[in-house]
Amino acid sequence: MKIYTVFYLFFLGFAVFYQLFAERRVDKASSQNRGKTYFEWTHMLITLTYYTLNMLAVAEYFIIKRKINIWVSFAGLALFLLGLWGRSYAVKTLQKYWSGDIEIRQGHSIIRKGPYAYVRHPAYLSMIIKSTGLCLVPNSYLSLVFLFLCYIPVLLMRMSYEEKILSKEIGEEYLKYKKLVPAFIPFFRKAGKFSGA
Repeated sequence: MKIYTVFYLFFLGFAVFYQLFAERRVDKASSQNRGKTYFEWTHMLITLTYYTLNMLAVAEYFIIKRKINIWVSFAGLALFLLGLWGRSYAVKTLQKYWSGDIEIRQGHSIIRKGPYAYVRHPAYLSMIIKSTGLCLVPNSYLSLVFLFLCYIPVLLMRMSYEEKILSKEIGEEYLKYKKLVPAFIPFFRKAGKFSGA
C-alpha cells in the first residue's frame, strides 16, 4: 500500500505539472489571436468541475482505505495517457483555431483532418477518457459517480452551446460537417468530401 501511495503521488505530480505547464502553454499561445467569444462562463464551469473531480478522487483514495486492484489502476493509467495524447492531438490539429473558450476567429473555417475527420469533438472525448483514468488509477469509484452525473453533463452542455455558435456563425459549412461526422463515437467516415482544411 505504501509503495502504491508513492506511485500515486508521483502520478498526481505528473498530472498537475502537465496541467499547469504543458496545457497552459498551449492555451496561452492560442490566446494571442483572439476572436469573438461566447458563453465564457462555460470554461470556468468545466474547470471547476474538473478540479472538483480530481479532489474527490484524491480524497477518496486517502479516506477510504480500500484494497487496490492493480489491473484497474493500469487500465486507468492507460486511459489517462490516451486522453492526454488525444487532447494534444486535437489541439495540434486545430492550430490557430484552438481556444479554451467558445470562440470564432477571423476567417474561421471547419477543420476536417486528423481526429476531426472521425468525430466533431475529439478534445471533449479525450477529456472524458482522461478524467475516467484519473478516477480509476486510485480506484476511486465514488468519484466516477461525480464524473457521470456532473462533469460529463457539463461537457455536453458546453458542446451544445459550441455547436449552436458554429452553426450560426459558420452556417452551411458546419451543418454539412455535422451531418457527416458524429459528435463522439467514430464511425470511420471521412469528412474530406467537402472542400477546405
